[in-house]
Amino acid sequence: SIRAAGSHSPADIWATKGGKLFFVQCKISGKLSPDERNTFYDYATENGAIPIMASRPCRGAVAFHHLTGRKDKGKRTQPMEVTEL
Repeated sequence: SIRAAGSHSPADIWATKGGKLFFVQCKISGKLSPDERNTFYDYATENGAIPIMASRPCRGAVAFHHLTGRKDKGKRTQPMEVTEL
């Protein structure tokens, strides 16, 4: 994997596993604005990567969510599903 600390790219980490490419956006809160989320989602999918958001729901734990679609600016829940890497 490659970590892009302070990167100017929408992905914080690029990783591969089982022949698949993952782009990871790390957010302690697990929240992305619709624009930030859509930029990251588009960047990952346009480059053949699976978009993953990593968050920290509680001390010592990390949660991974596969972003499954773009987010509109409404109140609808962000399209994503819990996953394991």
